[in-house]
Amino acid sequence: MMRFFVLILCLQITSCTLMKNDSNNWDFDHDLQFKQEQLAENVYQVVIHRKKQTRFSQLSSFLLRYALDVCQGYGYKLEVIEGVEGFYDKDVAKSYIQPDLKAIIECPKK
Repeated sequence: MMRFFVLILCLQITSCTLMKNDSNNWDFDHDLQFKQEQLAENVYQVVIHRKKQTRFSQLSSFLLRYALDVCQGYGYKLEVIEGVEGFYDKDVAKSYIQPDLKAIIECPKK
């Protein structure tokens, strides 16, 4: 009976982890953390977490390279949802905390 209970428990834990559709990852070249979630077939949402010392140029270049890697080629559509830093944001409000860079990547159908 105990073995049956342990088997059922293991199956439930495995099914819960397989159902999770997103993942947190680190990119050590750009020194940032990002989260990818698959919304549909060939459509992904990427949230790049902003750290205090990470510049916007690092975030945006990572986003372009990551989209190229996910889609395995050019022809992808990139829609930025939020997190674009304006030219004068740091001059106007020095204590303003920028939101994470959030984008949707749509890969071409193969």
